[in-house]
Amino acid sequence: METITSKINKKKFFKWLLLIIWLLFIYYCSSKQGDQSLAMSNRVVDWLKNIFDHTFLYSYNLSFFVRKWAHLSIFFVLGIICYTLLGEYKMMLWQRFLLSFFICVTYACMDELHQVFVADRDGKALDVLLDSCGALLSLIPYFFLSCWFKKKG
Repeated sequence: METITSKINKKKFFKWLLLIIWLLFIYYCSSKQGDQSLAMSNRVVDWLKNIFDHTFLYSYNLSFFVRKWAHLSIFFVLGIICYTLLGEYKMMLWQRFLLSFFICVTYACMDELHQVFVADRDGKALDVLLDSCGALLSLIPYFFLSCWFKKKG
């Protein structure tokens, strides 16, 4: 029979593993050369064009929007993973929020720096801002829900 301590350690291990896998996924996406990255975006664009009205979608540079949406959504998930992982450690909720945000922004900066060294890619401050906004979009509601549940409990 498992003890409570071993269950907690497994839970913490799983959350660390999930964080590492997600960071590696971000690194993998950033490692794609410019043409490979564009091809990934274009696959999503083609999928969208098959679903929605073509005439409406052709008037926009969808690839640009898909790429920017990817930044927001990938770091949205990273924010959730970080906040959830840090819940395994004793700290105030505001500390958990700030540390999660710091981790996300730091990794966003490192990610853009990494892209400088990838063929046909470049690092952009706008992308760091989008990544940070994506993290905040998940962290802010998660933080307030945590505060609310702590008061209720």
